[in-house]
Amino acid sequence: MILRLGVTGLPSKRQRRKATGLSFVEVSATFHQGVRPQTLAKWRADLPEEIGLVVRAHRDLTFPRKDAPGAGLLRDSEDVEAAWTHTLNAAKAARAAGVVLISPADFTPTDRHRNALAKAGARIARDLPGVRAIWEPRGLWGGDMVTAVAAETGFIPAFDPLGDEAPEDTGEAFFRLIGPGGVRSRYLEDDLLEILEMATERPATWIGFDYDGALGDLPRLASLAHG
Repeated sequence: MILRLGVTGLPSKRQRRKATGLSFVEVSATFHQGVRPQTLAKWRADLPEEIGLVVRAHRDLTFPRKDAPGAGLLRDSEDVEAAWTHTLNAAKAARAAGVVLISPADFTPTDRHRNALAKAGARIARDLPGVRAIWEPRGLWGGDMVTAVAAETGFIPAFDPLGDEAPEDTGEAFFRLIGPGGVRSRYLEDDLLEILEMATERPATWIGFDYDGALGDLPRLASLAHG
């Protein structure tokens, strides 16, 4: 079993020294186009090689926007194409280990959207060889459907293992941990053991800690995994 533990947001060097088990950092600023490729390249250079960078795909790929009628839903449009350019450039500058595509509730489980996801997965595989394509659906996508789409598209499904309907074994998975009671909460040891047990049922699992207590809980999970 391969277990990768990460946090959202770049920790300081002091924080990284305490974050035993840290293997990737997720960059959320690329979702809003808030970071330049030069900055991403610097972050990559400043991090140890064993810590990968994962970038979030630009929001205009999937999220509709009132002031940009062509944005979102993986449409065939200039706005979506611009978002692809931003996402691919960011991933290349960061020498990314993964790209996370988040889809909103508006991105419903229709045949058109499933076909669009297949094209998106193929584009990531073609333009970013070796980079993991991760898909985090919101809304009406059930576990069985996510399993089927992951098999069709090559995307690794992302979900909250304690809060969402988990897809069946799709091989690799990405667990999004947001805190048991919100961003300012912490997981109990029983929670972490349950998360770890679910992770061990798969051949490879990314676990992304995405809340205020992340840098405290991540080494606790790492200790349980290797204890």
